Amino acid sequence: MAEGVFRGVWVTEAGGEREARLRFLAERGLRLLMADVDAAGREALHFFDPREGKTLHLLSPEGGGLVEAASRFFPSATRWMELLYGPEGSRGDLLVERQGTRAEAKTHGGGGVERAANGEVLYSEGGLLLEVSGGRVLRVTECLRQAPCLSLRGVRVGKEAEKVRGSLGSDLPLLLSFLLALEDARGYAVPASARAVRAALLELLRMRSHCSWLSRAAELCGRFRLSRRLRGWGEGVAELEDSLSGGGGGTAALVPGGARHVERGPVAREIWNYMEVIAREWEELSRSLSAFSPPRWAEGRLAVLPREEGRRRRGKELECRAARGEGWEAWVGPLARALGAARDARAEDQAFPRPPGWSPRAAAGRKGTLRRMVEVMAGEVADSLAILEALLREPPEGPREAPLGRRGSGRGFGRCEGPGGETCCHLALERGRIEHAAFSLPLELNRSAAFCLEGAWLDEAEELLPLLLMA
Repeated sequence: MAEGVFRGVWVTEAGGEREARLRFLAERGLRLLMADVDAAGREALHFFDPREGKTLHLLSPEGGGLVEAASRFFPSATRWMELLYGPEGSRGDLLVERQGTRAEAKTHGGGGVERAANGEVLYSEGGLLLEVSGGRVLRVTECLRQAPCLSLRGVRVGKEAEKVRGSLGSDLPLLLSFLLALEDARGYAVPASARAVRAALLELLRMRSHCSWLSRAAELCGRFRLSRRLRGWGEGVAELEDSLSGGGGGTAALVPGGARHVERGPVAREIWNYMEVIAREWEELSRSLSAFSPPRWAEGRLAVLPREEGRRRRGKELECRAARGEGWEAWVGPLARALGAARDARAEDQAFPRPPGWSPRAAAGRKGTLRRMVEVMAGEVADSLAILEALLREPPEGPREAPLGRRGSGRGFGRCEGPGGETCCHLALERGRIEHAAFSLPLELNRSAAFCLEGAWLDEAEELLPLLLMA
């Protein structure tokens, strides 16, 4: 939810001081949010500066090499190199050999199990291939990167809004990050009342998504009654979301420059009364969640995921890219916070409406990874309830849409904290049409954690994979 005053700084490279510039940014404490490359091969890096509270964007007009140079100073750039250009080494050779299978997996949309020459191949919905031999996961391979931006190039955003929505699907964080980038590129100042509506819709989505995840986790722990109660609670949140957006779904309430189709007046009182009911129900559910006891095999498998505290690994040595490098620092959302990285785009957005005292959650203590993930998820649902209460108690007044104008530079960046983590969008316009659009998708960043499932039994991997991917 960015206003014009919080827009980032855009810098185009000039001269041969690339390495010195990147070293300076790293020493200053900037965090790499995203990297992308356009159709002409020009790379871009997007950072957050905690001192200034703004984003900084470094553009390279000469072509490639910028992301590779950044990997020497920003460990998470290694992950971005893999997403943009593919992995290196022996796993890269494997991907070349299985290029047809990977393309087929993407075509299938991640569903079903098919036979391969060396055993079974499980197509997962998270964009991963799990090759199985003797009932165990032999190898985990990432499929081709999904790029929803490809179908957006050339679209005239002012007149083809439905085409944009169709390309981005029903992913609210993806659509919102695109809108924020578009508003940044055009110089819109989004009113506070519209930012509040967007924040409320995101928090409702977070509650519903986290509740679904917790329901899966409860099933894994054999708490089937609790799992059913969690699913029922999530259905109530979905009804509340429909009420807030006027029954048209979350995306129908969002337009460039603000929000529409959001009910006012007496409906707000009904929503508030319903909020009190689900808040009381959640208090009871959260007490049940605190008694979780995950299976030992699940905690043992996830124990190899590295934590940020001293970067020490206990138990079995992690045999995946996250251990060989430090690219795991690119992980975002509840997964990253469960591993000790308290990063949250809401805390870094000065325009985000939040209650006093709110801060990102990071799990503490030496409890198992899955228990930390449950702790973070349950805590964030409680936080979302508090944020919604603050927004509904004193909703900002004023217009819901900004006056349309052409004051922007034609290039923008947007980011928001979705249920799975931070979603970013880099957008470039040329004469009102989309020249370049790139996205940072939490699922793509986090799915490298699934390499810890190599060597696991297939049924164990099938249980843990959705929990790792937040799917």
